[in-house]
Amino acid sequence: MIVHTPAKIYKAQQRSLNETNTHKVYSTQNEMIVCNDETLAPQHSVTRIWRNTTSTLLIPLVGKLDYVANTKKTLVPGDVAVLPGNSTITLINPYKAELINYLSITASDIITDQPMTATVNFNLRNILHSFIEEKNIKGCIGIFDGRNETTYSPSSASSTLFVFVINGAFEAEGRLLESRDALALTGIKKVEIEALSPDAIILMLELTK
Repeated sequence: MIVHTPAKIYKAQQRSLNETNTHKVYSTQNEMIVCNDETLAPQHSVTRIWRNTTSTLLIPLVGKLDYVANTKKTLVPGDVAVLPGNSTITLINPYKAELINYLSITASDIITDQPMTATVNFNLRNILHSFIEEKNIKGCIGIFDGRNETTYSPSSASSTLFVFVINGAFEAEGRLLESRDALALTGIKKVEIEALSPDAIILMLELTK
């Protein structure tokens, strides 16, 4: 018997685009999450205000990302910052001549009490590295060699699992996901994932209301 899991694929080329001369934002979103893939010009900044029930994840992909939320901090690729709601955050490109690329992710009605920063050791490949594990949000990220496999088991069958491919290609639950594609899954006990290309990077967020 084939079990059909409720799922929706968000293709990279179908993302909405908001662009100025200095800032480009490709957005993937559903009722629970907004995943912004942002590129920021050198020596420019953007300021965001989030409502008090919204947590924010910052994940630099290319270059350093400075941000100011009460104090100024710097993130580099491999870092993940998780910021609680009720925040005004300024994101800054500190370079004089280089673009930066990062993910800015907000999860509606997902609450984290304290800011936190995790550093992922990408030298440890072919595993998922957990960077947050709270009551209503869990997150992990990993880099994989081609044809390596892993599984992820949500903590609750009622959770929504948001899968985002940062680089390369994966097969997740029989569905092909290429770079910057996303997949939302609900009512699933275990997710089987296989990397289809070298240096493939995947992000997974488990959201529970």
